[in-house]
Amino acid sequence: MKIVNIALLSIAILHQGSEIIAQNIEIMGRYDSLESTWDVFATENYVYVADYTLGLQIIDVSNPANPFLAGSYDGPTYANGVYVQSEYAYVAAGTSLQIINISDPAEPFFVGEYEMQDSWDLSVRGQYAYVISRGSHSLNVLNIGNPANPIFAGACSSLSLPWDIQVFGKYAYIADYAEDLKIVDISDPENPVMIGYCQAPGVAHGIYVSGIYAYIAAGNDGLQVINISQPANPILIGGYNDFPWGHATGAYASGTVAIIVRGILTAIDVTNPNDPVLIMDIESAGGYAVHGFENFVYSVGGGTLWIFGLGSVGINEIHYPNSPLSNFVLYPNPFNSQIHIKYQLADDNHVNLCIYDISGRQITKLLDQVVSAGPHLAIWNASGSQSGVYFVRLRVGDFTETSRITLIK
Repeated sequence: MKIVNIALLSIAILHQGSEIIAQNIEIMGRYDSLESTWDVFATENYVYVADYTLGLQIIDVSNPANPFLAGSYDGPTYANGVYVQSEYAYVAAGTSLQIINISDPAEPFFVGEYEMQDSWDLSVRGQYAYVISRGSHSLNVLNIGNPANPIFAGACSSLSLPWDIQVFGKYAYIADYAEDLKIVDISDPENPVMIGYCQAPGVAHGIYVSGIYAYIAAGNDGLQVINISQPANPILIGGYNDFPWGHATGAYASGTVAIIVRGILTAIDVTNPNDPVLIMDIESAGGYAVHGFENFVYSVGGGTLWIFGLGSVGINEIHYPNSPLSNFVLYPNPFNSQIHIKYQLADDNHVNLCIYDISGRQITKLLDQVVSAGPHLAIWNASGSQSGVYFVRLRVGDFTETSRITLIK
């Protein structure tokens, strides 16, 4: 188990929010036994790689300095995109969506599939998979409530050349290459409707949504930042492309840092999203696609998985519109033996709820499963723990809230 870098969380409540703040990035490790990597998805101890040649590759990154292959599944078609929820990996595999059981990472096995034209990339929320198809120029919504028998739910055909997708709240945000950002309302999975569009410089190759911003990997135009607080009217507000070469293909964001990969990895300060500023380039590493978990970032390109650590981590307490999470309340705080954790979900979603101590060591995992929409309550019994400061981290899909609590005995 990795130790989450929250040793600095004692100074974390610096602004208002719960997004990670990072000031520097360093290479932690690499894994070189891949062949043709297209996508990457990170969880706490494993990274899942869509390798066009080798299929789904599962890399154990619990020790970032020594990652190793934990397991693999080579399906009948090529792996373009990957998303992980609960005990399943969903793979966009060219001619189909494939669903792989990964409850034992060493022995992944096929569960079900849905045949479709040019399955390219995807995102998953609750019992639905949102798959983009370049061949049919569409977003396809599949009901995956029964993983052995996924069924078609609905489609939006208002796309041109969809390249990347992220679902956040009730919307799907799509990097539509030459036509840039498109926003699709998926509140009715059987009738997804495009409601917003924003033209930005360059081509929309990769996308990552964090809070009220969409970060676009825009090819030769680097990073473009779009305000999505009004999904029907997204607005381009800033960008960074002050480098002599490189085609940005993947994007990720962690708090006030946006990351693009363009052969090398570039970290950009977006504290002021209207005027992004370069933090650093890591020219010896980069790749094609990028994702992260907690204070680690993972990029893939060619035959290599790169592992990066984010340094100087803190917490920024901000509450976003369109968040999948609301009413996140901890009481009593300070507490003596038990603390109640209340939260409400806008939709069915995968929830991971953990308690960490001040050193970043995970004390307990209270929840790690798909949870239905609506209000929920969890209780942490801390009778076996010592007095001190702890952190409650609630992760809903790609959205994370972290709050500080104090145990007094």
